[in-house]
Amino acid sequence: MILMEHPLFIIFGDDRIRLSTIKRYGISWYGSALKLKEADEDIYNAILNYVKEKFDITPPYYVNRYANFESDYVDKQVPEFYKYTKYLYIETFQGGYYEYYQVLEDFNIYKKLKELDSYLT
Repeated sequence: MILMEHPLFIIFGDDRIRLSTIKRYGISWYGSALKLKEADEDIYNAILNYVKEKFDITPPYYVNRYANFESDYVDKQVPEFYKYTKYLYIETFQGGYYEYYQVLEDFNIYKKLKELDSYLT
């Protein structure tokens, strides 16, 4: 009978990643609403909706392609917005890149980080 020290895969929501393919991982965040909006507008909108509900704010809806009034407003009204942009990232040797944002996942990214540490260090 062969005993394994750790599983072959780790599960993140609907994703299963083979542990032996993980090249780099850690926790990161965006320092402002604007930086997140520039990087990924879908994630920005999802986190913005979370922040709007949590802090009961309504950013101005006058936004054009030359200005980022909404993200500037969020940064001023919720200066700790960056706390909600924290995510666990995983990069694989095959070039795969995954981001799991704490406010959008049903698991704790810090517990997953510790789990990864226990398997990979």
